[in-house]
Order: sequence, then C-alpha cells, then structure tokens
Amino acid sequence: SIYKHCKAVYNLQYKKLRKFHMQSCIDLCGKSGSSQTHIKNLFTTLDKYAYDQDIINKCYSANLTTTTTETKKRVLFTKDEIKDIEAHAGQQYYDETLFMLYTGCRVSEMLSVKCENIDLQNRTLTLGVKTAAGKNRIIPIHKKLVPLIETHTGGTYLFDYPRSTKAKHPESALQTSFLTAWCKLFNHNTHDCRHTFRTALDKAGANKVCIDLIMGHQSSDVGERVYTHKTIQELIATIDLLDYSKYWDSWFKCTEN
Repeated sequence: SIYKHCKAVYNLQYKKLRKFHMQSCIDLCGKSGSSQTHIKNLFTTLDKYAYDQDIINKCYSANLTTTTTETKKRVLFTKDEIKDIEAHAGQQYYDETLFMLYTGCRVSEMLSVKCENIDLQNRTLTLGVKTAAGKNRIIPIHKKLVPLIETHTGGTYLFDYPRSTKAKHPESALQTSFLTAWCKLFNHNTHDCRHTFRTALDKAGANKVCIDLIMGHQSSDVGERVYTHKTIQELIATIDLLDYSKYWDSWFKCTEN
C-alpha cells in the first residue's frame, strides 16, 4: 500500500535514486504524517539492502523529512460531568459511557462484551479485541457498575444492539451512530473515557502494573512485564480505588496551579 505512492520512481535504477526523488514521493503523497513515515521507512529499508549489496555507497533516506502528526487532544471528564452521567444511569448512551468510565474499555471492547463472559459474583469480566496484551484479559468490575450490568444481562451482548453480519467488525457501523449522538451530548470523544479512567486511577495511587493489566496495555518496564504477576483480588482492589467524587476536585486544582 505504501509502495504505490512511489510510482514516480518505478522505472528509475535504484543507484540513480537521490534524496529529492524520495522526498517528492513523501511530499506529494497527500497522506497523513503516519503514512509519510511509512514511505520514509520503506526507503530506509531499501537503502539498507542496497548498501549491503554494494548497489549504493550512500543512504539518501537518512535525511528524509515528514509532516509532524498532531497528537489528538483528549479532554478529561470533570467531576460534575461524571456526576450528571451517573444521575442518568439506566438511559441509553449514559450507561455505555459509565461502563467505559469505570472499566477503561475502548468503545469497540464495550460493544463486544458478551454476557456469558461476565461473573458478577466474583466481579470480573473477560474481554479484549485490539492488542496482544488486551486479548482475553480479565477486568475487575467496579462496585458502582454491578447494578448497571445487572439490568443489561438479558441478551447475548451486554449492550445488545442489532449487529451487521457482513462487516468485519459487527460493531463498526454502530460506533459511528453512537459517537455522533454521544459527542453532541457531552462534547467529548469516547476515548476521553479511557484517558479519564487511567488518570483518575493514577492520581488515586493505583499500582501501575495493575492499571496496565486492566487496560490491556503492555508495561513499559521489562521487569514489571515479565516478572510481576497480579491476582484478581489485587485487580479488584485497584478498581475500588476509583472514586471520581473523592479525587477529581483536588486533581483539577493541581492542574490549574
């Protein structure tokens, strides 16, 4: 898919390829900074091979530049917003939002939760659809979520919308309509729930390994990733630290200063 953006140099001998040829492929591709980086990586890989094979004696790809991709802005939920959402528990979109705020789940994960994978007695659920670290992970259920979950356990999925049988990911079409309606209500992105969840747990002093396990992130520390093991009870103790009403005001006060 990246090679197709290099059509301008298809018929050029590689040893005649110069930086301006490569840079023009990047500059004229019309793609995001991420795609431009992939084009640069392609030339870097080709240069390395050509250099090792004595086809070239200089790697022109070393000085290629790409457009900087802006980091998506995440707006954390305030205590008042969360309080308002909790006050509307039992209503569509509010329940889904609360679920994400108290589990740290992605919207696709939230829509994929099956009732058969929920164990309310032991306050756990099993899910994970995106990364190796996130697949089949156990998430502790916050005590505030128990009554909410109980009202949604009558179908196959916890949030049992009609699903497409043709789409690669059945929840994809639903995400679009869900995001549109939800963003109009709160002026947030659904991923803000995930950022709010992690920030709140971190400010509550939760163990970072436990947070990574709950969210399906791979710990950045090799020792923690390989040697640290956490029990389900430790994960439940971690989720119980989450108290937006207790920690949120003090955190916002710190950021303003």
